[in-house]
Amino acid sequence: MRSRMKIKPIYLIGPRGAGKSTIARLLGARLEQPFFDQDHIFESRYGSIPALFKRRTRSWIVNCLAQTLDEVEPGDIVAVSGSSLLDEGTINVKRCAQVRRGTVILLLPGGDHKKNIEILYRRERARKSYVADKDTSSRNYHDRLPIYQSLANHVVHSAEKPEMTVDRIVRVLSRHRRI
Repeated sequence: MRSRMKIKPIYLIGPRGAGKSTIARLLGARLEQPFFDQDHIFESRYGSIPALFKRRTRSWIVNCLAQTLDEVEPGDIVAVSGSSLLDEGTINVKRCAQVRRGTVILLLPGGDHKKNIEILYRRERARKSYVADKDTSSRNYHDRLPIYQSLANHVVHSAEKPEMTVDRIVRVLSRHRRI
């Protein structure tokens, strides 16, 4: 087991397809800290999220996701599921308070909103994500962006290469004495 730095958890939030899982893994390796992909942990316990949306209520899924956030420890780098920050379309105060105890980084593509939606939608389609169409993707982006912005300590725009995005995050964290 690696020794953990004495830092608060680092939470990466943002829209689906923003690169949270990839960046969390790379940032964890860079800082020699464990990374925690909330969606992967959830799916290993309960099954595929798209399949569960057909069998379970959104509240059940949000509550199970919340349990995974309860397991976060100091030093963890967390790729946060967007659904854990929402509860039936409103902010889940308990989850937001939990996220606030750490450093929260909003990860976004590097363009304007229209370009960001196009980039995220292309990534979702390439991954055969469960977003039905571009309108749904756009609506999710616009509905959730103010929530993400209200939680974030810092906003980092993705670079062309994931390693460059990690460099940006490390600079932000160092500048604000978070690492």
